[in-house]
Amino acid sequence: MSRTSRPLLVLTVLAVAVAVVFVALSRDDADLRPNQSSVAAPLDPANPPQGHVYTGVAEEPNDLCPFTTSSAVARRMVLGFTHDTLLDLDPETGALRGALAASWEVEPSGLAMTITLRRGVVFSDGSPLTLDDVLFTHAVASAKGVVLGSLADGMRLCKMVTRVDGREDQLRIEFAAPHFAAARAIGESWIVVNRRWWLARLGERANRDGRSMPPFTSPEFGALLGTLTQSPGPGTGPYRFDDETEDRPSWRRGIDLTIRRHEGSWRRQQAGHWNLAAIRVRFLAEPAARYAALKKRELDWYSAPDLKAQLDADKALDADYRRLVYDMPSLGAYLVQWNTKREDLRDPIVRRALGLLFDRQGIADRLFAGVARPAAVVAKPGQPGYPNELSPLPFDPKGARLLLAAAGYGADQGRPLRIRLMVPSEAPWFRRMGELFADAASTAGVELELQVLAFKELIQRRDSGDWDAGLVLVSMPTLGDPFELFHSTGTRNPGGYANPAVDRLLEAQRREVDVLRRAELLQQCHRLLAADQPCALLVHPLVEILVDRRLQGVEPGPLGLWPERLWMPVEFQRPGG
Repeated sequence: MSRTSRPLLVLTVLAVAVAVVFVALSRDDADLRPNQSSVAAPLDPANPPQGHVYTGVAEEPNDLCPFTTSSAVARRMVLGFTHDTLLDLDPETGALRGALAASWEVEPSGLAMTITLRRGVVFSDGSPLTLDDVLFTHAVASAKGVVLGSLADGMRLCKMVTRVDGREDQLRIEFAAPHFAAARAIGESWIVVNRRWWLARLGERANRDGRSMPPFTSPEFGALLGTLTQSPGPGTGPYRFDDETEDRPSWRRGIDLTIRRHEGSWRRQQAGHWNLAAIRVRFLAEPAARYAALKKRELDWYSAPDLKAQLDADKALDADYRRLVYDMPSLGAYLVQWNTKREDLRDPIVRRALGLLFDRQGIADRLFAGVARPAAVVAKPGQPGYPNELSPLPFDPKGARLLLAAAGYGADQGRPLRIRLMVPSEAPWFRRMGELFADAASTAGVELELQVLAFKELIQRRDSGDWDAGLVLVSMPTLGDPFELFHSTGTRNPGGYANPAVDRLLEAQRREVDVLRRAELLQQCHRLLAADQPCALLVHPLVEILVDRRLQGVEPGPLGLWPERLWMPVEFQRPGG
């Protein structure tokens, strides 16, 4: 099996939410925006008018390869619309549903499932979807030297994939081990690409380098694949990516990325679905440029860390925009990861004492204007296994000083506690959280050095092992499984936290298919983690956005604000893309 990526720390620097995207409207009549009372009633809600170009502002991705990208923008805002997976989630209900899989059936043993493919599916280049295309994903994921991106979560659960004898529309997937959500994890991450297109591109790139294409069993294959990051190729999704050889390339580096409607998509057969003519992502790195677009009333959807201040500065925005605040399962938590390999941070009492130096409610109220919640565990209230009796640590500098003294630390004992806290420089609220911690630390007798670093440098410092603590934003564990964050072998456990009892519970909850029993195991695990404090949980951010009042179908669901059912009355549309 190929190597997988190691997304140890997930950081979003453009907004509070994970992969928050500022979605904007490209229009010629931006100065003629009527208020909500002038919106015409739809003639046929089941078949709304189409043609609107839906444009967003986000950080530019550096990799669009479906196999290797870990970019949230690439995965959610590009591949999420251009390429289908075997299974996905219904944006209205959150239920698992078939995508390229017309049906799926898990065997009674719970160790394998059979997928039956949807018929009549075509790629955006007009070629039909075949079983070979589906199997190609697993072949590449299993190839030597490939560093997988987001699809690694599902591929690592696959032991063997085979064709069902005599069928050209069925495959059997054998799971590597019992897992509470193997079918969902595999189905959601199994992105399907056009095998013929990818083999041709790989061959062309190898020939350009003066060599033949290496076999999948050669480590050179992974290196070759890693050079093809500029295009995802044809997909079967509701939108298409036009390659650089086309008259209208989708990706204009440093400017924008536009995906246009794939009229042959099987999803387009559903009335009232996928009504937008195109989705455009603009790359405006400066907050002032994004705010200027809002001031010009060019935006359908706008979000920013200082949104409340912007609203206060322009009361007229309320006439044209709705304000929405909502949560999403993937929205993570701001936390401080402790390097438990360091002698001073091995003691849970010391880590608890440091955790008492964060004013969580103050951070939520002052830094996030109330659009965040104090965090107690790396899970969301209401999820299976959430320990309702646990509360966030209180803000108690005096209590922290007493705990540290009991652990043998303090200037009066000749052993002051010295901590270096790394914070990313890309977003001001990280620095402010670090400064608030520094103020409280001084009252507790902790000598704190605040290290403001570019995120790349922060990662390099952490990987070198020369660090004490890092303030980061992590995404919520996939499917509510905190294994990678807290297991001693976890890929998102850079601090080296290890507790055999926690390891056993994390391993058991992964194998447990009974929902109630798994919830009990998770509760036990979260209680142990709350006692050990391998990280200082701070706050869970929420999404806060302004939405154009004329845009129809705008109701956040389990996936957040998903454009599957959005549409704009024809009199307010700009056609084309």
